[in-house]
Amino acid sequence: MSAYYPLLKYLHMLFALLSLAGFVLRGAMMWRGSAWLGHPLTRTLPHVNDALLFLFGLLLLWLGPWSLASAGWLQLKLGLLLVYIGLGFIALRRGRFSRGQRLAAWFAAILVFTVMLWLARFKAL
Repeated sequence: MSAYYPLLKYLHMLFALLSLAGFVLRGAMMWRGSAWLGHPLTRTLPHVNDALLFLFGLLLLWLGPWSLASAGWLQLKLGLLLVYIGLGFIALRRGRFSRGQRLAAWFAAILVFTVMLWLARFKAL
């Protein structure tokens, strides 16, 4: 295992928490009708952060002691990532979905993200 593994793990965890905080903040701004949602940084930074989160996740997979084929918790986490992305799309997309659907998707996405954090922490399954 690489000597850089602990640093990569903490950076991955940092980007995960920043991703969740950004998602919650963007959802709150959407509900309040904030003009900040249209700001270029608000539109760009989440994508940069999520790309770094994914990159560090791939590095951890490459350097870590798990293989994707044998780690059920990791397979579930990656599947839930796709669910989270879909729910996030519904939650933050205006016009296509009703306010109630977007709110339900926002809460469901936060719940899915929390399950992903639990899986990563306890490596259950």
